[in-house]
Amino acid sequence: MGQRKETAIAAQPRHNLTAEVTSLVGRIDDQAQVRARLGQARLVTLLGPGGVGKSRLARAVGMRLARAFDDGVWLVDLASVPAPEFVARAIADAVPEPGGALSLVEQLAGRRALLILDNCDHLHEAVGDVAADLLAGCPSIVLLATSRVPLDISAEHIYSVEPLPVVADVDAVPDAVVLFRNRALAASGWDCSDVPVAEIAALCAHLDGLPLAIELAALHTRTLTIAEIEARLDHPFDLLRDGPRDLHPRHRSLWTLLEWTWLACSPDERSLWTQLSVFAGPATAATIRSVCALGSSRSVDDALNGLVAQSVLSRRRAGSAPRFAMLVSFREFGRVKLDAEGASLPGGPTYEAVRAAHLDHYLRLAVDSEARWFGPTQVPASQAVAAEIADLRAAFEYALDADVTVGSAERMFATLWFRWLGCGRLSEGLQWAALLTRRSVVDDPAALWTLGWLNLITGDLDRAELYLRACVERAEIVDAGRAGGFGQALLGAVAIFRGEFDAGQEQYRDAIAGARVRGDDLSEAMFLYQLAEAHCLSRDLDITLELCAQGLVLCERNGDRWCASYLQWVQGLAAYQAGDDDHARELIAVAVGPMRELGDHLGLALVNELGAWIAARTGMPREAMTVLGATAKYWTISGSMMMGVGELRGLRAGAEREIARQLSASDISAASGAGGQLSLERVSERVPLQPGEPTSSPAAKGIPGIDLTRREEEIAALVAEGLTNREIAERLVIGKRTVDTHVAHILAKWGLRRRSEIVALIAGRAEK
Repeated sequence: MGQRKETAIAAQPRHNLTAEVTSLVGRIDDQAQVRARLGQARLVTLLGPGGVGKSRLARAVGMRLARAFDDGVWLVDLASVPAPEFVARAIADAVPEPGGALSLVEQLAGRRALLILDNCDHLHEAVGDVAADLLAGCPSIVLLATSRVPLDISAEHIYSVEPLPVVADVDAVPDAVVLFRNRALAASGWDCSDVPVAEIAALCAHLDGLPLAIELAALHTRTLTIAEIEARLDHPFDLLRDGPRDLHPRHRSLWTLLEWTWLACSPDERSLWTQLSVFAGPATAATIRSVCALGSSRSVDDALNGLVAQSVLSRRRAGSAPRFAMLVSFREFGRVKLDAEGASLPGGPTYEAVRAAHLDHYLRLAVDSEARWFGPTQVPASQAVAAEIADLRAAFEYALDADVTVGSAERMFATLWFRWLGCGRLSEGLQWAALLTRRSVVDDPAALWTLGWLNLITGDLDRAELYLRACVERAEIVDAGRAGGFGQALLGAVAIFRGEFDAGQEQYRDAIAGARVRGDDLSEAMFLYQLAEAHCLSRDLDITLELCAQGLVLCERNGDRWCASYLQWVQGLAAYQAGDDDHARELIAVAVGPMRELGDHLGLALVNELGAWIAARTGMPREAMTVLGATAKYWTISGSMMMGVGELRGLRAGAEREIARQLSASDISAASGAGGQLSLERVSERVPLQPGEPTSSPAAKGIPGIDLTRREEEIAALVAEGLTNREIAERLVIGKRTVDTHVAHILAKWGLRRRSEIVALIAGRAEK
């Protein structure tokens, strides 16, 4: 028998929930009720005190519902978000395929997904505002939040998470006792089977049934009996001497256990605990040694291991180095202790000193990553910043709060230009820019040209010019050659965007000459690309190709791929203007790789545009219009079609006229609408378009419908393999009725009557 042909469809991640290292005890009824609530409401908030298990319950519900949402379940841990301004950005970061959207609503519109917004407490008002916008603008998005306080918006449905029961029906063991026994067995090897259930239940009742408190108490079975543990809970010291006076009554037992854990730590471990409370996210051992002071790196390592052993920290494997994370309750406790006892601990940490060390470390990370950007370490540099973005944001926020550190905020914003402009994070760059300009009069030349470039790309030429002229003036005063060069070159871009080509090109030539004098390959390569693009738009194609060749020599010498990809795009544009469509396709096929790898949405938009123009001119109008639908969405939300460059807009308009000669208005509308549902990353997987290749199915070459959803494309491919609906349901782990519905949609969209016609149609496309 012949083997089935394997489909080319790659499995897409359906969630970012990590596997739990311990079992969830109880909560069966809670899970069922929360799932039922989510079937009736689009925002459910799990409300309860710290340590009651809200986060664990939310993740368990998310795991159970992963198959119910076509676009997956995505956890957003807001504990690491330092300020309300970053709530939307954190949510956007957690959901894959950002697609170049400049707003969260644009990113999630049309998706059917469950977002778990965890640890909303300190940002509940901002989270409520973002949630209201999402619910209004994204009708298929469902939200599950965890918080100690309500979000207070009209769509919110509250589900109160109660402590574990400490009593049970006859002959049943209470869930709280089961949890204690399980954790005691894991911690000490003792299952407490020789201890009466009533004795353990009494201890759990003393802990108010809070799961976190029970787990902390179970750790002490290594050295203490149940009776001794309960006796310690009645220690006569004032449990709240260092804690908040408004502590929830149920938190008092948790505070007791945290205090108890604190007393079990060595002085070095306590000091490290307080210092780690300033971190926003998990950190590597190297980072912790850089920020935290105990006298020696060995002391830090020993204290780090001790905190892991005490379960104050958890060790997470991420990449090549483990990261150490702290629960919110432990972080809040450590912050209180830092203020109350820091000066008496080893190293004498104070909040201001630790925050300053934290800022210094993350500013160095930003500077080092920028230095690595123009070269073979481009991707690792961008990944390093992405991995630490929560703490970079926290450091930036801290730096903005005081006059003495605001210069560091400007420098961090400026050195991360490659993230804003090279890694597709334009919206976050604009957000940082708004915070910076609202709280400070910017005078750092590098920050000024970064502000200018951001405004240039988003179409505000007047504001861009103001920042760039200020950059040039300030650079002369402080002798900042590279920054002044960028200011001068980008003023040339402003002139070109306004149609003043001669003046703009003269600015660029002067900036290139200055970069050569400085030996600044990065600036020279980028300016050569931008000047080449200007000459290409003027149809000076010989000069264009010469400038591109010079730039590519610099990129190759330095191991750069990002700037090289833009130079290759310009070469492709020149080939297109010269009528050599085949060569243009070859060039953009090379250019698109680095842009996709780095997530450069501006570059992807430009490459996809050129690919669509070529397709329109070579007999693929439907495919071309689909791509233009995807790029149009990007230009709309970025604020300016084709960055406001008239010549580029003219080329796009010419392609649209060519498409209009070949397609009906209804076909154009359908293709554009289908493209509007695709991300730039997804549509770019088919660039450059070849005759006979549809754009809507990057995963399964040969599927014809441009307006199928991803799930429908996947199911159509499996139908073509010969699978029945039940077999497809088993393969994809979804219900058979769901498959029946999808197959019906496929038949309707393609105008077919029988599933055998799907097989024949796909087979016919594959043969072509």
